[in-house]
Amino acid sequence: MPWDNTELHVLSIDNKNPLVVIGNEESIMLPKFNGNDLYFISDTFNGYWNLHKLNQDNQSEIVYEHQSDLGGPAWRFGQSPYCFLDENTAIISIESKLCKLDLATKKATVFSNQLTDSFSGFGSLHLQNGNKLYCTASSPVQPTSLIRLEINEDQTIGEGTILRQSFKIEENLENYFSVPQFITFETADGTNAYGHLYLPNNADYTAPDDELPPVCFKIHGGPTSAARIGLNLTYQYWTSRGFAIFDLDYRGSTGYGRTYRHALYSNWGVSDIEDCEFAAKHLVKNNYVDENRVLIQGGSAGGYTVLAALCKTDIFKAGASYYGVADLGALTKDTHKFESRYLDQVIGPYPEMIEVYEERSPINHIDSFNCPLLLLQGDEDMVVPLNQAEMMFNAMNEKDIPTSLVVYQGEQHGFRKAENIINAVESEFSFYATVFGFAPSDNLEKPLMNQKVTK
Repeated sequence: MPWDNTELHVLSIDNKNPLVVIGNEESIMLPKFNGNDLYFISDTFNGYWNLHKLNQDNQSEIVYEHQSDLGGPAWRFGQSPYCFLDENTAIISIESKLCKLDLATKKATVFSNQLTDSFSGFGSLHLQNGNKLYCTASSPVQPTSLIRLEINEDQTIGEGTILRQSFKIEENLENYFSVPQFITFETADGTNAYGHLYLPNNADYTAPDDELPPVCFKIHGGPTSAARIGLNLTYQYWTSRGFAIFDLDYRGSTGYGRTYRHALYSNWGVSDIEDCEFAAKHLVKNNYVDENRVLIQGGSAGGYTVLAALCKTDIFKAGASYYGVADLGALTKDTHKFESRYLDQVIGPYPEMIEVYEERSPINHIDSFNCPLLLLQGDEDMVVPLNQAEMMFNAMNEKDIPTSLVVYQGEQHGFRKAENIINAVESEFSFYATVFGFAPSDNLEKPLMNQKVTK
């Protein structure tokens, strides 16, 4: 896949033969010319996606080394984590900071003013008219925003303006927001794994001193995606109602370098499950959460991890799978072209390793399920088809385990309609309320257990 091994070809406009070819054993992306110099992102030097250039010997040369990934996997289009101020200077987003990078000395200086200091993530960097920087900016307590920054003649940062926000929030609503804390924990193989913990927060209510909160694990998709720390109103929905959220970056996530990203290869359905279990035990051991109210939710690849974790561990008391994979073998036949051979990497070649596919498919371990499960699915999903959720629902019903399947008409892989997104969140909250036996303060529709509902 493009986040594994790629080649960069440099050609003359009037000649079809490549002048230079580099790569193959590295992941290269986002090439840009600055004058006659070619820059790009690569993980060849230190295993992290860092800024490189093509040097005079037509070899890859690192421009600025740091122990974090610049940009995300190349199934995300339109990324632009760097741009150029002039032939000697780049502007780059490094570890949540917006920086000016001297390309000669390789020294980075943080751009800082009142506006930039209020954000903790920057992307989509574009320079216009030589002195106006446009980019997106995010933080845990502000909507993702399009901002403009004036660049002074001495290349310091000047006035900043928020041009547009992705949504509006009511005044003083941030008093109800939970700000995540970064958690590092030791996992099964003795290495570290990571996540972001959002503890409950509500300006109007305080939990009893002797009570720990329930926690819902959020498992991202991809599986080469990552937890994002921008303002997520869905997370705040939960934390304002007394739930903690743990956004897990299991082994295989981007942001932590090539070794961490590849730790999932051949191990999908093993390493990610171990990380879920070890993270939960870490949070319980350190008195962050109530061990009797640990939940797990995820979508797509994350939905698969949810199903696998529920049948292979006993630490989770209920779960919700959004368009998750139940049968890995069936997925090899039904999925879309781009990822049609992706499973060869994260599991192994099919059908040569069919026994491994069968062993890691949750649909084949129904006897190991012992807790309630909510399934949410779009009926037009071409990536993880509806039949995956239906197979799981029917099997759970046969075992008489509390389960519910909600099918959204006209939805594909990831829900797009506002009313369906809202309904999915409320259905999940109501489902857990039924499991734990409490009445939500909101007037929510009760789940129809062991029934398929079409919206």
